[in-house]
Amino acid sequence: MIQRPPTTIRCKECSHALSSRAKKCPLCGCPVENNREKNVLPLRWLLVIAAIVIPAIVILIFIVVGGPDHEASSLQGRSEGAAHETSSQERYSESGRETQEHEGRSESMAGTHELASQQQPRNEEMISGAMLDARRQPEPASTEVQKAAVKAFGLGMAHLEKGDYDLAIREFTETVRLNPSYPDAFTNRGFVHLYKADYDRAIQDFSQAIRLQPNSDLFANRALAYFNKGDYDHAVEDYTEAIRLSRTDSELFNYLGAAYAGKADYDRAIQEYDQAVRLKPNYPAALNNRGWAYSQKRDRKRAIADYLTALRLNPEDSLRQHVKAALKALGYAQSDR
Repeated sequence: MIQRPPTTIRCKECSHALSSRAKKCPLCGCPVENNREKNVLPLRWLLVIAAIVIPAIVILIFIVVGGPDHEASSLQGRSEGAAHETSSQERYSESGRETQEHEGRSESMAGTHELASQQQPRNEEMISGAMLDARRQPEPASTEVQKAAVKAFGLGMAHLEKGDYDLAIREFTETVRLNPSYPDAFTNRGFVHLYKADYDRAIQDFSQAIRLQPNSDLFANRALAYFNKGDYDHAVEDYTEAIRLSRTDSELFNYLGAAYAGKADYDRAIQEYDQAVRLKPNYPAALNNRGWAYSQKRDRKRAIADYLTALRLNPEDSLRQHVKAALKALGYAQSDR
Protein backbone atom coordinates (compact mmCIF):
# COMPACT_ATOMS: atom_id res chain seq x y z
CA MET A 1 0.00 0.00 0.00
CA ILE A 2 1.33 3.40 -1.06
CA GLN A 3 1.70 5.81 1.80
CA ARG A 4 0.49 9.30 0.97
CA PRO A 5 2.26 12.37 2.25
CA PRO A 6 0.87 13.54 5.65
CA THR A 7 -1.56 16.48 5.81
CA THR A 8 -2.05 19.14 8.47
CA ILE A 9 -5.18 21.11 9.52
CA ARG A 10 -4.51 24.60 10.91
CA CYS A 11 -6.72 27.17 12.50
CA LYS A 12 -7.31 30.11 10.19
CA GLU A 13 -7.16 32.56 13.10
CA CYS A 14 -4.19 31.38 15.13
CA SER A 15 -2.61 28.81 12.77
CA HIS A 16 -2.57 26.23 15.54
CA ALA A 17 -2.12 22.67 14.31
CA LEU A 18 -5.27 20.64 14.78
CA SER A 19 -6.28 17.07 14.49
CA SER A 20 -7.88 16.11 11.24
CA ARG A 21 -11.05 15.32 13.15
CA ALA A 22 -11.17 18.55 15.24
CA LYS A 23 -14.26 20.68 14.85
CA LYS A 24 -12.90 23.84 16.47
CA CYS A 25 -9.57 25.26 17.64
CA PRO A 26 -8.89 24.46 21.29
CA LEU A 27 -6.93 27.72 21.67
CA CYS A 28 -9.10 30.35 20.10
CA GLY A 29 -12.36 28.40 19.77
CA CYS A 30 -12.80 29.19 16.08
CA PRO A 31 -14.58 26.57 14.06
CA VAL A 32 -12.33 24.51 11.88
CA GLU A 33 -13.09 24.25 8.19
CA ASN A 34 -11.77 21.41 6.11
CA ASN A 35 -8.89 23.46 4.69
CA ARG A 36 -6.28 20.80 4.34
CA GLU A 37 -2.98 21.81 2.67
CA LYS A 38 -0.20 19.72 1.57
CA ASN A 39 3.05 19.68 3.45
CA VAL A 40 5.34 22.51 2.38
CA LEU A 41 8.40 20.30 2.58
CA PRO A 42 8.03 18.90 -0.95
CA LEU A 43 7.53 22.43 -2.30
CA ARG A 44 10.85 23.64 -0.84
CA TRP A 45 12.67 20.76 -2.36
CA LEU A 46 11.03 21.52 -5.66
CA LEU A 47 12.34 25.08 -5.48
CA VAL A 48 15.81 23.81 -4.66
CA ILE A 49 15.74 21.39 -7.54
CA ALA A 50 14.44 24.10 -9.84
CA ALA A 51 17.26 26.41 -8.74
CA ILE A 52 19.78 23.73 -9.68
CA VAL A 53 18.19 22.32 -12.82
CA ILE A 54 17.22 25.56 -14.57
CA PRO A 55 20.80 27.01 -14.64
CA ALA A 56 22.07 23.60 -15.72
CA ILE A 57 19.61 23.60 -18.60
CA VAL A 58 20.61 27.14 -19.60
CA ILE A 59 24.29 26.16 -19.55
CA LEU A 60 23.59 23.05 -21.60
CA ILE A 61 21.65 25.08 -24.16
CA PHE A 62 24.51 27.58 -24.37
CA ILE A 63 27.04 24.78 -24.90
CA VAL A 64 24.89 23.10 -27.54
CA VAL A 65 24.17 26.35 -29.41
CA GLY A 66 27.60 28.02 -29.06
CA GLY A 67 29.74 24.87 -29.28
CA PRO A 68 29.94 24.46 -33.10
CA ASP A 69 31.00 28.06 -33.62
CA HIS A 70 33.62 27.73 -30.94
CA GLU A 71 34.87 24.46 -32.38
CA ALA A 72 34.91 25.91 -35.89
CA SER A 73 36.84 28.91 -34.63
CA SER A 74 39.33 26.61 -32.92
CA LEU A 75 39.68 24.51 -36.04
CA GLN A 76 40.15 27.64 -38.14
CA GLY A 77 42.84 28.88 -35.75
CA ARG A 78 44.61 25.54 -35.89
CA SER A 79 44.36 25.54 -39.70
CA GLU A 80 45.79 29.04 -39.91
CA GLY A 81 48.62 28.06 -37.58
CA ALA A 82 49.37 24.98 -39.66
CA ALA A 83 49.31 27.05 -42.86
CA HIS A 84 51.67 29.60 -41.34
CA GLU A 85 54.03 26.85 -40.22
CA THR A 86 53.91 25.22 -43.69
CA SER A 87 54.57 28.58 -45.36
CA SER A 88 57.52 29.20 -43.06
CA GLN A 89 58.93 25.76 -43.81
CA GLU A 90 58.51 26.36 -47.56
CA ARG A 91 60.30 29.70 -47.32
CA TYR A 92 63.10 28.10 -45.32
CA SER A 93 63.41 25.26 -47.85
CA GLU A 94 63.43 27.71 -50.74
CA SER A 95 66.09 29.81 -49.01
CA GLY A 96 68.15 26.68 -48.44
CA ARG A 97 67.89 25.70 -52.10
CA GLU A 98 68.95 29.19 -53.21
CA THR A 99 71.94 29.08 -50.86
CA GLN A 100 73.02 25.68 -52.20
CA GLU A 101 72.57 26.84 -55.80
CA HIS A 102 74.58 29.92 -55.07
CA GLU A 103 77.41 27.87 -53.52
CA GLY A 104 77.33 25.51 -56.51
CA ARG A 105 77.60 28.42 -58.88
CA SER A 106 80.53 29.90 -56.95
CA GLU A 107 82.42 26.59 -57.13
CA SER A 108 81.76 26.33 -60.89
CA MET A 109 83.02 29.83 -61.43
CA ALA A 110 86.16 29.21 -59.41
CA GLY A 111 86.98 26.22 -61.63
CA THR A 112 86.49 28.05 -64.92
CA HIS A 113 88.49 31.03 -63.72
CA GLU A 114 91.53 28.85 -63.12
CA LEU A 115 91.41 27.77 -66.77
CA ALA A 116 90.86 31.33 -67.99
CA SER A 117 93.88 32.70 -66.17
CA GLN A 118 96.20 30.41 -68.13
CA GLN A 119 95.34 32.06 -71.46
CA GLN A 120 97.21 35.32 -72.09
CA PRO A 121 97.67 36.79 -75.58
CA ARG A 122 101.24 37.63 -76.60
CA ASN A 123 102.76 39.95 -79.15
CA GLU A 124 106.49 39.21 -79.30
CA GLU A 125 107.76 40.31 -75.88
CA MET A 126 104.54 42.16 -75.06
CA ILE A 127 102.35 40.12 -72.71
CA SER A 128 98.87 41.18 -71.64
CA GLY A 129 97.74 41.33 -68.04
CA ALA A 130 96.01 38.52 -66.18
CA MET A 131 92.49 37.59 -67.20
CA LEU A 132 89.35 38.85 -65.54
CA ASP A 133 88.64 37.69 -62.00
CA ALA A 134 85.45 35.59 -62.10
CA ARG A 135 84.48 35.81 -58.42
CA ARG A 136 81.55 38.17 -58.94
CA GLN A 137 79.68 36.65 -61.87
CA PRO A 138 76.06 37.81 -62.21
CA GLU A 139 73.51 35.01 -61.92
CA PRO A 140 71.33 34.04 -64.90
CA ALA A 141 67.54 34.14 -64.59
CA SER A 142 67.04 30.47 -63.66
CA THR A 143 68.96 27.48 -62.41
CA GLU A 144 68.64 25.61 -65.71
CA VAL A 145 69.82 28.59 -67.73
CA GLN A 146 72.68 29.11 -65.28
CA LYS A 147 73.78 25.49 -65.61
CA ALA A 148 73.63 25.67 -69.39
CA ALA A 149 75.67 28.91 -69.44
CA VAL A 150 78.36 27.47 -67.15
CA LYS A 151 78.51 24.28 -69.23
CA ALA A 152 78.90 26.24 -72.49
CA PHE A 153 81.62 28.40 -70.90
CA GLY A 154 83.52 25.30 -69.73
CA LEU A 155 83.36 23.81 -73.22
CA GLY A 156 84.62 27.08 -74.67
CA MET A 157 87.60 27.06 -72.30
CA ALA A 158 88.40 23.44 -73.21
CA HIS A 159 88.37 24.30 -76.93
CA LEU A 160 90.50 27.39 -76.26
CA GLU A 161 93.15 25.33 -74.49
CA LYS A 162 93.29 22.92 -77.43
CA GLY A 163 93.58 25.76 -79.91
CA ASP A 164 90.17 25.02 -81.46
CA TYR A 165 89.36 28.71 -81.82
CA ASP A 166 86.22 28.42 -83.96
CA LEU A 167 84.65 25.92 -81.55
CA ALA A 168 85.66 28.11 -78.61
CA ILE A 169 83.98 31.13 -80.21
CA ARG A 170 80.81 29.07 -80.76
CA GLU A 171 80.61 28.04 -77.09
CA PHE A 172 81.40 31.52 -75.75
CA THR A 173 78.73 32.93 -78.05
CA GLU A 174 76.24 30.42 -76.65
CA THR A 175 77.26 31.45 -73.13
CA VAL A 176 76.50 35.14 -73.71
CA ARG A 177 73.26 34.22 -75.46
CA LEU A 178 72.14 32.41 -72.31
CA ASN A 179 73.56 35.07 -69.99
CA PRO A 180 74.32 38.46 -71.60
CA SER A 181 75.87 39.63 -68.30
CA TYR A 182 78.74 37.12 -68.25
CA PRO A 183 81.99 39.16 -68.50
CA ASP A 184 84.34 36.15 -68.59
CA ALA A 185 82.64 34.85 -71.73
CA PHE A 186 83.14 38.19 -73.51
CA THR A 187 86.73 38.37 -72.24
CA ASN A 188 87.76 34.94 -73.45
CA ARG A 189 85.97 35.32 -76.77
CA GLY A 190 87.93 38.55 -77.12
CA PHE A 191 91.16 36.60 -76.56
CA VAL A 192 90.19 34.12 -79.27
CA HIS A 193 89.57 36.97 -81.70
CA LEU A 194 92.94 38.40 -80.68
CA TYR A 195 94.66 35.08 -81.44
CA LYS A 196 92.93 35.02 -84.83
CA ALA A 197 94.09 38.63 -85.49
CA ASP A 198 90.45 39.74 -85.69
CA TYR A 199 91.18 42.91 -83.72
CA ASP A 200 87.90 44.73 -84.31
CA ARG A 201 85.87 41.89 -82.83
CA ALA A 202 88.36 41.51 -80.01
CA ILE A 203 87.92 45.20 -79.19
CA GLN A 204 84.12 44.80 -79.23
CA ASP A 205 84.23 41.89 -76.78
CA PHE A 206 86.73 43.57 -74.45
CA SER A 207 84.58 46.71 -74.53
CA GLN A 208 81.51 44.70 -73.51
CA ALA A 209 83.44 43.05 -70.67
CA ILE A 210 84.65 46.48 -69.51
CA ARG A 211 81.08 47.74 -69.49
CA LEU A 212 80.04 44.82 -67.27
CA GLN A 213 83.04 44.69 -64.92
CA PRO A 214 85.84 47.20 -65.60
CA ASN A 215 89.34 46.50 -64.32
CA SER A 216 92.97 47.13 -65.18
CA ASP A 217 93.53 43.85 -67.05
CA LEU A 218 90.60 44.40 -69.40
CA PHE A 219 91.82 47.88 -70.37
CA ALA A 220 95.31 46.43 -70.96
CA ASN A 221 93.94 43.67 -73.20
CA ARG A 222 91.85 46.07 -75.25
CA ALA A 223 94.90 48.33 -75.52
CA LEU A 224 96.86 45.36 -76.89
CA ALA A 225 94.18 44.83 -79.55
CA TYR A 226 94.39 48.52 -80.48
CA PHE A 227 98.21 48.30 -80.51
CA ASN A 228 98.22 45.28 -82.83
CA LYS A 229 95.74 47.07 -85.08
CA GLY A 230 98.09 50.08 -85.26
CA ASP A 231 95.65 52.38 -83.42
CA TYR A 232 98.30 53.77 -81.05
CA ASP A 233 96.21 56.70 -79.80
CA HIS A 234 93.54 54.40 -78.38
CA ALA A 235 96.23 52.06 -77.11
CA VAL A 236 97.78 54.93 -75.15
CA GLU A 237 94.39 55.84 -73.69
CA ASP A 238 93.65 52.30 -72.52
CA TYR A 239 97.14 51.64 -71.14
CA THR A 240 96.95 54.94 -69.26
CA GLU A 241 93.62 53.93 -67.72
CA ALA A 242 94.99 50.49 -66.85
CA ILE A 243 97.94 52.15 -65.05
CA ARG A 244 95.57 54.48 -63.22
CA LEU A 245 93.72 51.44 -61.86
CA SER A 246 96.79 49.35 -60.98
CA ARG A 247 99.47 52.06 -60.39
CA THR A 248 102.44 49.73 -59.77
CA ASP A 249 102.41 47.26 -62.68
CA SER A 250 105.79 47.51 -64.43
CA GLU A 251 104.52 45.67 -67.51
CA LEU A 252 101.85 48.29 -68.14
CA PHE A 253 104.47 51.06 -68.20
CA ASN A 254 106.46 48.99 -70.69
CA TYR A 255 103.37 48.57 -72.90
CA LEU A 256 102.52 52.26 -72.66
CA GLY A 257 106.10 53.09 -73.71
CA ALA A 258 105.68 50.82 -76.74
CA ALA A 259 102.44 52.62 -77.67
CA TYR A 260 104.20 56.00 -77.51
CA ALA A 261 107.03 54.54 -79.58
CA GLY A 262 104.43 53.49 -82.14
CA LYS A 263 103.42 57.16 -82.31
CA ALA A 264 107.14 58.03 -82.81
CA ASP A 265 107.05 59.92 -79.49
CA TYR A 266 110.37 58.45 -78.33
CA ASP A 267 110.99 60.87 -75.50
CA ARG A 268 107.68 59.99 -73.85
CA ALA A 269 108.31 56.31 -74.60
CA ILE A 270 111.66 56.48 -72.77
CA GLN A 271 109.95 58.07 -69.76
CA GLU A 272 107.54 55.14 -69.52
CA TYR A 273 110.36 52.60 -69.96
CA ASP A 274 112.28 54.36 -67.19
CA GLN A 275 109.30 53.89 -64.86
CA ALA A 276 109.05 50.22 -65.81
CA VAL A 277 112.74 49.65 -65.03
CA ARG A 278 112.44 51.54 -61.73
CA LEU A 279 109.64 49.22 -60.68
CA LYS A 280 111.42 46.13 -62.00
CA PRO A 281 115.19 46.62 -62.49
CA ASN A 282 115.76 43.15 -63.98
CA TYR A 283 113.28 43.63 -66.81
CA PRO A 284 114.99 42.68 -70.13
CA ALA A 285 111.96 43.47 -72.32
CA ALA A 286 111.76 47.07 -71.04
CA LEU A 287 115.54 47.49 -71.41
CA ASN A 288 115.35 46.18 -74.97
CA ASN A 289 112.48 48.56 -75.80
CA ARG A 290 114.27 51.54 -74.25
CA GLY A 291 117.42 50.62 -76.20
CA TRP A 292 115.41 50.65 -79.40
CA ALA A 293 113.89 54.06 -78.53
CA TYR A 294 117.42 55.45 -77.91
CA SER A 295 118.54 54.04 -81.25
CA GLN A 296 115.65 55.88 -82.95
CA LYS A 297 116.94 59.08 -81.34
CA ARG A 298 120.41 58.15 -82.63
CA ASP A 299 121.74 57.87 -79.10
CA ARG A 300 123.95 54.89 -79.95
CA LYS A 301 125.81 54.76 -76.63
CA ARG A 302 122.71 54.51 -74.46
CA ALA A 303 121.04 52.12 -76.86
CA ILE A 304 124.02 49.74 -76.72
CA ALA A 305 124.16 50.02 -72.91
CA ASP A 306 120.49 48.98 -72.58
CA TYR A 307 120.88 46.11 -75.04
CA LEU A 308 123.93 44.75 -73.23
CA THR A 309 122.18 44.99 -69.85
CA ALA A 310 119.23 43.08 -71.31
CA LEU A 311 121.59 40.32 -72.54
CA ARG A 312 123.21 39.98 -69.11
CA LEU A 313 119.79 39.26 -67.62
CA ASN A 314 119.65 36.09 -69.74
CA PRO A 315 116.34 36.76 -71.52
CA GLU A 316 114.37 34.13 -73.38
CA ASP A 317 115.78 33.00 -76.68
CA SER A 318 113.58 35.08 -78.99
CA LEU A 319 114.45 38.30 -77.16
CA ARG A 320 118.14 37.38 -77.03
CA GLN A 321 118.22 36.93 -80.79
CA HIS A 322 116.45 40.25 -81.26
CA VAL A 323 118.96 42.10 -79.01
CA LYS A 324 121.92 40.58 -80.83
CA ALA A 325 120.46 41.64 -84.17
CA ALA A 326 119.93 45.18 -82.82
CA LEU A 327 123.52 45.37 -81.60
CA LYS A 328 124.75 44.21 -84.95
CA ALA A 329 122.62 46.85 -86.69
CA LEU A 330 124.28 49.48 -84.49
CA GLY A 331 127.70 48.23 -85.57
CA TYR A 332 128.51 46.99 -82.11
CA ALA A 333 131.55 44.71 -81.87
CA GLN A 334 133.27 43.05 -78.96
CA SER A 335 136.11 45.52 -79.31
CA ASP A 336 133.72 48.40 -78.53
CA ARG A 337 133.74 47.46 -74.85
